[in-house]
Amino acid sequence: MTEKREKIKSIRPDRLEKKKQEIELLNISKAQANEELRMNETISKNKQLKKEIDTLRKEIMGAKREISKLTKNIASSKKEAKTLNKEYCEGKKCTEETNN
Repeated sequence: MTEKREKIKSIRPDRLEKKKQEIELLNISKAQANEELRMNETISKNKQLKKEIDTLRKEIMGAKREISKLTKNIASSKKEAKTLNKEYCEGKKCTEETNN
């Protein structure tokens, strides 16, 4: 009789072992679901960060264009100021010479 029981136990796992396996499977399933949730959140955050990076890149490009325009305007104004200053100084010299 004991031989039959041992043979049956070796063929079928007993209820406790089966319950342990079910619990372990359930825990693994929950862990998998949690990891999938974390992965989806990470993917979502990654997409958002990519959009922000693209926006910042566009803003940088716009700022660089504006800086370039302003630099050209400053150079042009500086050149014009030098020319006007030179003309003024030459005109002032002429007036002083005529007055003397």
